[in-house]
Amino acid sequence: MNKNVLAFVTILGLSSTGIVLGEEIAIKGHSVYTLEESERIEQDDGTVLVHETSRGFAVPETEPVQNEDCWGTRLMKSENNWTGGGFCVGVNTEGDMYWVWWKGNQDGETWGYLGGTGRFEGRSGGGDSRMIRTWADGKAAYSWDGTYEKK
Repeated sequence: MNKNVLAFVTILGLSSTGIVLGEEIAIKGHSVYTLEESERIEQDDGTVLVHETSRGFAVPETEPVQNEDCWGTRLMKSENNWTGGGFCVGVNTEGDMYWVWWKGNQDGETWGYLGGTGRFEGRSGGGDSRMIRTWADGKAAYSWDGTYEKK
């Protein structure tokens, strides 16, 4: 099983209470994931497709911890040379959900909102993330930042 984990990004919203619609809001935080499943598919050209599922949580600077599940695929040219993408689904304690996409390579990732419900409804924006630590058992930690706009 591949112990490198996709750079999943977590985007958590700030409460819409008191936010002026259309205002750009800066957000940042950290996420931690555990690798749940990993499938490696060797390609004829020597590259490897890696499909992974991770579960974890996000800790934004201004919100409580959020649960998150992520899925993605990387095309590995080597352990330190890859490109890939995927998506994540997050749920807060009130049951509000958000969906984000991510794409990136060994140098970093970008992310963006796809949609949401409740406090995440109508949100657009995105940002960047960076892997800050991995563990041999498949866990990984990331820092992320960006902006969003509530429409």
